[in-house]
Amino acid sequence: AHRMSVQGITPDKIIEELGAVKARMHLSFITNGTYFAGKKDMFKRTVHNIVKVLSVRPFVKVYNGKYSLGSFTMGDNMARNYEKYVDYAIPRLAKPESDLLLVLYADMDEEGLKKVKEHIRKRFDFDNIIFEKASATFALSSGPGSMAIVYFDKGVQDLKLSRMLMSHKESSGPGENYDPLEYASVPEGPKWYEKIPGVDGKTALI
Repeated sequence: AHRMSVQGITPDKIIEELGAVKARMHLSFITNGTYFAGKKDMFKRTVHNIVKVLSVRPFVKVYNGKYSLGSFTMGDNMARNYEKYVDYAIPRLAKPESDLLLVLYADMDEEGLKKVKEHIRKRFDFDNIIFEKASATFALSSGPGSMAIVYFDKGVQDLKLSRMLMSHKESSGPGENYDPLEYASVPEGPKWYEKIPGVDGKTALI
């Protein structure tokens, strides 16, 4: 939105373009089943116990703010579980934009992250695979060992999101965490979104 605003694109067009970008986004995660079951009213106590005994790890898809159970794996072999999740999250018939794939993780060691990266490469050779520790909210609600994958479908125009996320710093391996804001220049005076008609810059963004 910032980039389009600087280019002089109208607010209505910006909203339209952001909607198109949102439609291209794929977001899913593998979660510790007992944590997930315990957080959802749809799961009764009996189901929660079954999930715990079988070490079920659901694959959850998020679209338009709604959660749906896409698939699951069972067992304590986490390397195998992550491979099956990557296969689910990035199917063979997918047509992702190669610029960027983002991996968010909670309580995973570096060796596990390396294996995940290698398996992702076997599926699609993304230009940039960025690993970031998940927020405390995600970790608490999904449990240790949870991991999310985010990527975008190909479109008429390349999004080039890696440029905004990484600025001039190259990062394509596990453990290379960074704060994108550290490399962002903050202009003086009113923020760009405060100049958009109909938007209260002090309380909300588009």
